[in-house]
Amino acid sequence: MEFQGIKSKWSIANDNIVTSEEQDICMVNIFLEAYMEIQNAEQEKICKANTLLISKAPEMLDALKKVLLDIKLTNAFNLDSPIVRNLEDVIKSATEI
Repeated sequence: MEFQGIKSKWSIANDNIVTSEEQDICMVNIFLEAYMEIQNAEQEKICKANTLLISKAPEMLDALKKVLLDIKLTNAFNLDSPIVRNLEDVIKSATEI
């Protein structure tokens, strides 16, 4: 369950580019055909929100891993509980290629 992507800190450039110290990661755009009814300001807001979420993905993955480890070390939940299974499933789906 190790993340195979770029490990350095991700950030945002130009409101819609997710980048790192090593290289650009992705560019987030709104497909105008899908949002013909949405005004330009709303399209920009959606694009910025999507870019922000993507840029924080590595930090959120690390936080989820720490929560899962803490749960397992402290026996805070039954290891077969839906919460634990969900955390394991989300981490697995984000790290397995």
